[in-house]
Amino acid sequence: MNGSDLGLLFLAVAALVAIYLGSCLVHPYQDCPSCKGTSKHRGSVMGGLRLCQRCNGTGRIRRAGSILLGRGNRTVRGNRIPPRTPRR
Repeated sequence: MNGSDLGLLFLAVAALVAIYLGSCLVHPYQDCPSCKGTSKHRGSVMGGLRLCQRCNGTGRIRRAGSILLGRGNRTVRGNRIPPRTPRR
């Protein structure tokens, strides 16, 4: 690799990071991977449904890029974000 190849590689990585951070500005939350956005998960002993502990029952967690940017710090009902409403 010569200098121009490294410069192009750096520009490509910088562009990908900028696109990801821009996406985090627009969409700071993602579905919770533990409950898959349902806000409930199955208990391990009896298999009953209970609120997800990872997302506090909202079904959503902040993306890593939005944490770095300080986005999505809404305080609604304590430290919970409002749950997503189903589309009609």
